[in-house]
Amino acid sequence: MTVSKDTAKGNALGHPSRRTLLLKSAVADLSKYADLGNTRDQTLLKDERKMDDGMQEKSHQSDETAIRKLVETWMAASKAGDIATVLDLMTEDVIFMVPGREPFGKEAFAGASDAMKNVRMEGKSDIRELRVLGDWAYLRNYIVMTITPEGGGPVKRSGYTLTILRKEDGRWRLARDANLVM
Repeated sequence: MTVSKDTAKGNALGHPSRRTLLLKSAVADLSKYADLGNTRDQTLLKDERKMDDGMQEKSHQSDETAIRKLVETWMAASKAGDIATVLDLMTEDVIFMVPGREPFGKEAFAGASDAMKNVRMEGKSDIRELRVLGDWAYLRNYIVMTITPEGGGPVKRSGYTLTILRKEDGRWRLARDANLVM
């Protein structure tokens, strides 16, 4: 029996249907690995997302802590009459809104505070809501204050504030404040 070149090739590589089966088997094996790789990649992506979510949660907690500290510092500095510290807790473009007055900024706040040097202030703050949204945050606060003018009796005031804060150079500062303390 004479073997042609084509038949010799076929015999060397195996029967065509055998080659097809081997090729299909190899592709199926590779697909398993590809699926494992995709599953592993998806698991890694999920883990990375969880880590990012965890880091964001820690960042939000850290931001919330810093904002609460800002409010505590504001209250303590106001009580001590430390106007420089209070002014440092504000952005340069801060705007305050209070009943019966046009909105005013940092300079007017400093002037009004300077005129109250001989007034004693004590207060308590109760943050009712605090949300951090990137480099911006807002808080809703209930404040109870006792103001005692020099030579006068104590006057109690209480009410809500709605404050918008902005993170500048890694520090939270008060940017807008609507104060309804009456």
